[in-house]
Amino acid sequence: GHRYYGYYPMGTHLIVTAKPAGNGFADVAEHRQELSPIYNFYTHTERDPAYVAEMEELISLYRPLFITSFLIEDYLAEQNFNGATELVLTGASSKTAQALAFLVAQRKKEQGLNIHLIGLTSARNVEFVQQLGWYDNTVPYDQISGLDPSKKHVVVDFSGNHNTQYELQTLLKENLVYNCLVGLADWQNMRGEKPLPAKGEFFFAPTRAQNRQKAWGPAGFQQRVEEAWRKFGAAIQPKITLTEVVGVENLAALYLDMVEGNVNPRQGNMVRWGM
Repeated sequence: GHRYYGYYPMGTHLIVTAKPAGNGFADVAEHRQELSPIYNFYTHTERDPAYVAEMEELISLYRPLFITSFLIEDYLAEQNFNGATELVLTGASSKTAQALAFLVAQRKKEQGLNIHLIGLTSARNVEFVQQLGWYDNTVPYDQISGLDPSKKHVVVDFSGNHNTQYELQTLLKENLVYNCLVGLADWQNMRGEKPLPAKGEFFFAPTRAQNRQKAWGPAGFQQRVEEAWRKFGAAIQPKITLTEVVGVENLAALYLDMVEGNVNPRQGNMVRWGM
C-alpha cells in the first residue's frame, strides 16, 4: 500500500470517503465538510516534496504545528510586527513556539529586522529554550515584571494562562500593540479571578491558510511552506531525542503527563499500538 500524510484519529484504522485531489486525496464525507480543507486532505508521501523518509517521525511531530507557526510568522511580517520592537512568545518551549522562534530568527538574519525575541517559559525549561539559540532572551514566568513597558510589544500566547495574560496586559498597557492568542497549553489555568483588561485576538490558522492559498495559489503556498520546513527540520533534528511509546496503557500515561505539563521538551514521543 501507499503512505499518506494528514490528520488522522488516534486509532488503528480509518475508513474515509475518498476523492482523488492534487497530490493525494480528500475526505469528502458529508459530516466533515464544515471543517477547513486542511483537515480533510491526505498527501501521498511519494508526491510530497517535503517528505523525507528518514525524517518521518520528525514530520509527524512537528509538521502539523509548523504550518501554524509559518502562518503566524507570515502574518506578523505582513503587519510589520505592528511597529513593535519586542516579540514575546509564551510557552516558548512548545513545538509551535519553537518553530515560530526559528522563522522569526531567520527573517531577522535575512532582513536585518530590529525585533527582540523573548521566550517566556517555566523555570525548568529555561535551559532548553536558551539552547535552541533562536530567542534573544529567555524569561521565566515569575520574572515578567522585568519586561520593558516603555517599548512596543507583540505577544503570541501559546499557553493560555489567564494570570500570565493579566500580568502582561497590566504591565505593558497601551504598548501591547497586538495580543495574538494561539494555544491553551496551560489549560488548567485558563481562568482567573481578575478580569482581563482586553480579550486579545484569536489566530485561526486554517483561515489564514485559505487566504494565502488564494493569494499565492495552492502550489505557491505549498512551495513556501516546504522551503521553510526543510530549513527548520534540519535545524531542530539534532536538538530533539525521539522516544517510542508502545501500547495503549503507555499512551494513556503519556497523555496524562502531557495534560499535567510533565513532559520533557527535548523529547519527541512516537506512539505505536504494539502491532
